[in-house]
Amino acid sequence: MCEIITERYIQKLRQEEEKNKYLEVSTELKTKCDIIETLRNREKDHLRHLRDVINNISEGIVVIDKEDRITLCSSSVYEITGLRHIELMDYKNIIRKYDIAVEENKGRNIEWFYNGFYKNRLPIKDLILKITEKSSKNIKYIELNTSPILRTNGELLHTVVTLTDITEKRINQIIAEEQALFVENVVNTLDVPIAVLDYPECNYKLLNKKYEELVSCIAKREINASMIINKSIYDVFEESTISGSLAKIAESGEAQIFPPLYIKDYQGRDKYYKPKVAPYKDKNGKTTIYIHVVDVTEEINHNIQLEKVNKLKDEFFNIISHELRTPLTMIYGSLQLAYDVYNGEVTPNIDKTLTRIRENSSRLLKLTNNMMDISKADAGLLTLNNVNFDVVMHSENVVNSSLYYAQRKGINIIFDTNEEECSVLIDKEKFERILLNLLSNAIKYTAENKHIYVNLEVEEEYFVLRVKDEGVGIPADKINSIFDRYSQLNSSLSRRAEGTGLGLAVVKKFVEAMNASIKVISEERKGSEFIVKFKRYSNGKSGCPQYVTLSDNFDDILNIEMSDVC
Repeated sequence: MCEIITERYIQKLRQEEEKNKYLEVSTELKTKCDIIETLRNREKDHLRHLRDVINNISEGIVVIDKEDRITLCSSSVYEITGLRHIELMDYKNIIRKYDIAVEENKGRNIEWFYNGFYKNRLPIKDLILKITEKSSKNIKYIELNTSPILRTNGELLHTVVTLTDITEKRINQIIAEEQALFVENVVNTLDVPIAVLDYPECNYKLLNKKYEELVSCIAKREINASMIINKSIYDVFEESTISGSLAKIAESGEAQIFPPLYIKDYQGRDKYYKPKVAPYKDKNGKTTIYIHVVDVTEEINHNIQLEKVNKLKDEFFNIISHELRTPLTMIYGSLQLAYDVYNGEVTPNIDKTLTRIRENSSRLLKLTNNMMDISKADAGLLTLNNVNFDVVMHSENVVNSSLYYAQRKGINIIFDTNEEECSVLIDKEKFERILLNLLSNAIKYTAENKHIYVNLEVEEEYFVLRVKDEGVGIPADKINSIFDRYSQLNSSLSRRAEGTGLGLAVVKKFVEAMNASIKVISEERKGSEFIVKFKRYSNGKSGCPQYVTLSDNFDDILNIEMSDVC
């Protein structure tokens, strides 16, 4: 009986133990199921969040499994392609609506990339597709990228495809490329060598065909754009004057024109080019340097011819002046002899005739003297004959001697000085000619009953001669040309005054020879003032007189210099 009870008790204990184990397993299983459910819910939340994130990305994202089925597609894909999800499932729907071409890969279509990359599990990077809608002919540009996701054993899991609408960017790029091509074509059609450099590297960024030809002629070998583009100008012109000045030009911000460059072209002809280098700074502070070179061959050859013509003309005038001078000297000397020897036999009528001959002979002598002096000055043959004299006394004597010619027009000459005497060592004859020419000029262009002021200001090392009139004055646009030979004022009063326009040109030549300076202050209809500044002691070499006057008598010089004063 006891054995039976014990067995039942043990059996009951076993059942109880099994029951407890079952409850534990059930509880554990339920806990695991709850955990799994929680994880599934979290995964769903994450997937929903990921989908929302993907749908908010402007790029289109498509995930394709190894069976080429779309497992994920963002909403941007539909906006970019204009296709619904069901239409994307079949490639035929895509090519039925669009013509698809690959940009910048001539001879390769989308099928080539599909078979060569996608099927071989290779990534596609930045492939630009030109998609044209067949019905509307609207064009879109889409950038395609693919990234295959593989297992460790190389088995394909998914392929992630991204689509980016770059239509606006691509159109702007095409427009910029077309504009750049247009500019390049325009630049190449210009008959002017042009180049563009960046700074401070000074690398070539752009150059045209004419610039290639110029560089080839300078280097004496064939050079094209591909050989120097993105290379420094210092590599092309190792000892170029332009190269050495680029930093200075860039820093100053001012364009610089260089002296003409001489080269021989392929046909052996002499060519001259004048380079101009100009810096440009953009809003970001980046400096670009522009070089354009002007062909000045025709201009320089023309100037060379003009110089030759001028030289021949000067030689001709010089010869004519020498040839005229001898008979003029004889005529003038004969007139003097007639007055000195046969004065009592000269009747009033003959006196008028002789006076007219003397006046015109003096004018011709002044003309020949001026022409010879200018020719000598241009040839560098003017020499100085410096002597000591009192410039104050001598200037006053010259002014007093000129009063007769001024008073014939009712003009008064007033002389003034700050010193009573001043010893100088200069060319006395040239000083006389300068003063007489300025006085003659003042008398000619000053109306009746006006004044001329001659002032001598003596300083320690210099003295200044001022000749001021109350004449017609000089127009502002003529002041810079009054010292040019044959230059005359264009006014009614100046047209009445006789002369060749050589007087002031001679004055300028003499002033330069004596290392002096001259300037003009003038106002139209109010008068002019000529200011000449001399060194008291000239450093010029002494020599023989520049030309022989008819006599050493100052009266002869005066009559000749004043011969064109009416």
